[in-house]
Amino acid sequence: MKRGFVIAILFFAVGHSLLAQTVPNVCKEKKLPTFEQYPAEPAYEGKESISILATRLDRKYRTTIRNAASGGGDFAGHFAIAIWGCGTGCKDFVMIDVKSGALFDPLAYQIIYHTPRVEYYPRRVDQYDDLDWWCYSYPILYRVESRLLIIEGCVLGGKQCGRTYFVEANGQLRQVRFDPDLLSNGKVAPF
Repeated sequence: MKRGFVIAILFFAVGHSLLAQTVPNVCKEKKLPTFEQYPAEPAYEGKESISILATRLDRKYRTTIRNAASGGGDFAGHFAIAIWGCGTGCKDFVMIDVKSGALFDPLAYQIIYHTPRVEYYPRRVDQYDDLDWWCYSYPILYRVESRLLIIEGCVLGGKQCGRTYFVEANGQLRQVRFDPDLLSNGKVAPF
């Protein structure tokens, strides 16, 4: 490969990674949960266990799951998050315990909600062009040193749109805050 192409790819990857973790000023003013408020145990540095593929969904996305797990923990100290697309503007994910190989599908077990996906459709910005909908530049945000997971988009089948904040405890996600997308009149924005 040509050196310029490799540098461009690296620049894009690093830039995308940094953007995904930044919070715009409008969101900072809201005093939303932060990664620092929910510290995790120290990052697991042992050998990763082979993922236990128990469900049909696990087996369907086995390559994505195993690739995520092979990189070690990237969420809450010892979990790896495997994310894949499920259509336009849609993401599915599972949490893999890299110590034990156990998979936790917070969506399938209705820990988050009854929908098996995170939807991040553009929220009709053509109808509401005076609004800045996004607080984060990526639909699912997390860090290895924190138990906080943020979904920027819609859950509950599109009925809850905005930023939903979850905290991991024993392989489960518990919602701790919801910051809705609001119209200029103060009403919650429709999906």
